[in-house]
Amino acid sequence: MPKRYAAIDLGSNSCRLSIVDETGKEVFHNGISVRLGEGLIAEGILSEEAISRAAQCFFDFRQEMDIHNVEAYHAVATAAARKAKNADALIKAIKNESGIELDIISGEEEARLTLLGALGHADKSKKYILAFDSGGGSTEISLATNTETPKIIHSTSIPWGGRNASEKFKLAEYSQRNADKFRKELKGYLDKFIEDSNFDKYADSISFIGASSTPLRLAAAFHEFEKYERGNSDGYEIEVQKVEPLLNAFYKKSVSELAQSPYVGQNRSSIFVASCLIFETVAKTFEMDKVVASLGSVKEGVVRELIKLM
Repeated sequence: MPKRYAAIDLGSNSCRLSIVDETGKEVFHNGISVRLGEGLIAEGILSEEAISRAAQCFFDFRQEMDIHNVEAYHAVATAAARKAKNADALIKAIKNESGIELDIISGEEEARLTLLGALGHADKSKKYILAFDSGGGSTEISLATNTETPKIIHSTSIPWGGRNASEKFKLAEYSQRNADKFRKELKGYLDKFIEDSNFDKYADSISFIGASSTPLRLAAAFHEFEKYERGNSDGYEIEVQKVEPLLNAFYKKSVSELAQSPYVGQNRSSIFVASCLIFETVAKTFEMDKVVASLGSVKEGVVRELIKLM
């Protein structure tokens, strides 16, 4: 029987499973909105309901892994678990429910895995790659050489993502005042990245990749696809200057209108404005002309390393 490998990425909003064969070809995928980071910003703890949702998700994923005879796996958790005072309760619940060992990774490791996962969409004519991934509870950015085994020049994990920014800055629906506060907060981290990385030294030859759900959804809308479907906008470019009217149109919508959008949906409706603000601020601060939307992110990076190790 062919070998199978699995990666699980437990984020602040969604939990995703990818099962691949020994060549890296995906044979099964599932993503579930567990909203792990819901309410975390207030008290710094994961709610019992959020932990229960995550544990149930892992139970379901365990069944799929058994069906596909997975030989090896790596399950990682990111920003919400990193920040939670009661992360041990999450690890224990998942272990008890599914038998799966959960690895809470650092922001730097998350950025590195994102880079590996997104590497396939890099423009080979460029010497460097900058990959960013805005999740529910953090945004990872890496600047690296555009080579088969990239050398990271500088990386960072910014403690703001779509979910916690939406809650903290009250951005479920767009408010100019609240949006400006968040842009200012975010830009401070981005300006520091530019300074610390000597970004100007590399700026003339960078391939920009947005490795998260938001760029994929924006790409689907930008290219006027009928609706967003996982993978249908993977590898598509977004022209940053031309996407501004699209962002402004999303900012004018209510949460209920966003929930009905074929590019957003119910699970993303309350965090989409904040996620778009992250995309917009990152793109403008780094003066990007084009961004490639990439399906490849943390779990693809995990899979890539799993296959190498086996």
